[in-house]
Amino acid sequence: MITDEAREWSHHQEMKFSTVLYRRNRDIDFSLFQHLLSTPPMKILDLGCNGSYVAQKLCQMGYDAYGADLPAVVRQAQRDYPEASDRLLTCNLDTGEIPGNGYDLVLALGVIEHLVCYEGFFGKVARALRSGSIVFVSTCNRDAIETERHHYHHFSAGELEALAQGAQLETISIATPSRTSLIGAFRKLRVKA
Repeated sequence: MITDEAREWSHHQEMKFSTVLYRRNRDIDFSLFQHLLSTPPMKILDLGCNGSYVAQKLCQMGYDAYGADLPAVVRQAQRDYPEASDRLLTCNLDTGEIPGNGYDLVLALGVIEHLVCYEGFFGKVARALRSGSIVFVSTCNRDAIETERHHYHHFSAGELEALAQGAQLETISIATPSRTSLIGAFRKLRVKA
């Protein structure tokens, strides 16, 4: 049984981790991974990897990390980073499933708002996670931002939580690290024997 103290510490660490990850650029402080994640090897998938930078860095740190994106993005990343080709997976979340399963962590940073068919997103993620594992989702906060041309949807914290719960994912926490963003941490419920 998880104590309130353990849950509070976990919430603090996970939100600190996801806030760092939200800045998808080369200034990410990857040293935080060593303090916030389990010891490698841990199987991680970065959905919408946009060139696999996060997955490559995680691999260098000893994690079993993969990046997944649309076929055209993956082809370009394979040309730009041939050394990472075996870690890149093609995935169209509007029309198909997430490649592979048994992930300990799935990162979906700035992904769900780009999906035409977002309703099944959390179900696809839940099927890819192993029991008890976590997904971090970042998206635009609908309550604080106007619709952008390249986004199909924006979400409130309640909507994001309801979508996750509909896929049997337990909410760990939802935070707004900036006025315009939402970050949620959700755990796949363990199956009772």
